[in-house]
Amino acid sequence: MSSHFTLSGNCEKDHELLSRIAKENEMEFEKMRRQIIDDFISSAPEDKKHRLNCTQWKVDQLRLLANNPVDAYLKISTLMWDSLNRLGEEQQKLVEIVTGNKPHVSHQQHNSIENASILPFPHKSMSKK
Repeated sequence: MSSHFTLSGNCEKDHELLSRIAKENEMEFEKMRRQIIDDFISSAPEDKKHRLNCTQWKVDQLRLLANNPVDAYLKISTLMWDSLNRLGEEQQKLVEIVTGNKPHVSHQQHNSIENASILPFPHKSMSKK
């Protein structure tokens, strides 16, 4: 494998190639994954690089501490959703400051939230019987 990998821009082909490499040679895949991330961060505007490096460090730590790939995915996904939720809260505060009005949830939205169904899922201990 070459020392420098560049994504082709064809998501399907890139995914197929990276998936194959991940199955055949995990260390090579990790090297390529790291290089792709580093290339992306290097291509970012200077004022964004520090924040991107900090976020990537958090992601790397979550991967290291995870029990398995699914656990890593869940931890990383939670990190990203929490960040998005904080951004939404800050946007709502800004709207409130600019307009002097609190954003409101419509009656229809409120009712759909109240009437949502919660689906039961069997607990691990119950499914192993």
